[in-house]
Formats: sequence, C-alpha cells, structure tokens
Amino acid sequence: MTYEVTLNDAHVGKAVLEVLEKTKFAGRDAYHLVSRIKSNKWVSLFSRIDDQVESYIDVEGGYSHRMKINKRRKKKEEAKTIDFDQVGHHATEFKRDTEEVFDIPPKAQDFLSSLYYLRAQDRLEPGASIFIDLHQNGKNWQVEVRVLEKERVTTPAGSFKTIKVHTSFPEGGLLKNGGDLIIWFTDDDKRVPVMMQSEGKKGLMIASLFSKKEGPLTPIADDF
Repeated sequence: MTYEVTLNDAHVGKAVLEVLEKTKFAGRDAYHLVSRIKSNKWVSLFSRIDDQVESYIDVEGGYSHRMKINKRRKKKEEAKTIDFDQVGHHATEFKRDTEEVFDIPPKAQDFLSSLYYLRAQDRLEPGASIFIDLHQNGKNWQVEVRVLEKERVTTPAGSFKTIKVHTSFPEGGLLKNGGDLIIWFTDDDKRVPVMMQSEGKKGLMIASLFSKKEGPLTPIADDF
C-alpha cells in the first residue's frame, strides 16, 4: 500500500506498507512487515526523512516478535532493534553498542504490529473500544482505540466506505510529543487503512492511499 503524505496540505513525500513474506521467528510462523516513509526531493533539501521500520508479527497470536528501526535525517541517523520475549515477558533493545532489557505485558505490540493487530479485530463497530498493550521507547502503554463512526472518504486511490477510529498518545509515546491519531479503515474484511491523520507541533499530517497491490487471497486477519 502506497500513500501520499501531506503536511498542512503541502505534499512532503510518500509512505509504503508491505507484508513481505511469511517466515519463521523463534520457531513460530510470523509475517514480516515493513513500513517506509521518505520525503520528496524538495523537502529533503531542508529536512530529509528516510525511515524504515520492520516488524515480525506472530501469525497465530498477532503479537510482535521483533522490531527494527532505521531512521535517517539530514543531520543524524538512528538504528535499533527490539526483540520481544513473549514467554519471559521482556523486551531487549539493541542500540549502537548498548543493550537494555525492559519488562513487558503479555502479547505486547510494537507500533507497526499494532496496526495489523487492529485490522484483525472483529469489534470495529461505532461505540466500541479496543485496548492494545504497546511497548515503545522503553515504556509500556495501554492504548485505547475508540471506534467513532462509519464514514465515506476519498483518496487518490478512490472512494471508500470506512470505519473511523481514534486514539491518543501521551508525550514520549508513539507520537514523540503526544497527540491524536485517526485512522480510516475500509468497512470490509480487509480493513485497508486508506487514510491516517496526526497533528503535532509542525501541523496536520495526512497519509492518503494512492495505490495498492494485493498478495494471495488469504487476508492477514484470517490467521489471527
């Protein structure tokens, strides 16, 4: 799934969400997920963004096994890997030459796996709330996702009947400075995220679906 990314209505780059393959991780079947976001040439002259996040999500349980983050900015780079021990309930973060271990709740998610976990839920009806245990930046958060309403939205990929959900993050969570995140999923079994919106210090950022390419006809939700 490819998205156009705008900041305050100005086009700033594109983002891609992919499921690369089904693989093995810690002896269990896992999906290899990848998220990429890259600023366009004009924006990169002033504030380059070139990020890639990978997650390995358990096919049966829907929780995270590993997360890899590689961020490239104009003046700095960041790379780290987080391994989730879902039996011993701890996460080990490897960054540069350091290693830190954190306690985590059962079936903890990283922020990328949580998006796919949310797509697989069957309770996305207006008025419902879904709680997700998320580990991010060395901290654990229980995030409440509220299902707001059904709404038709239009993106460069077309017009869609959607389910609109909302969540908020404290400072230091998924959104660095805290804030709200709104996602519009297609109102069908595939739950394609066709639009995502967040607001921060720099303004309103929106990712709108531009195109998508489907894999084999075995929706990810069927395995959860």
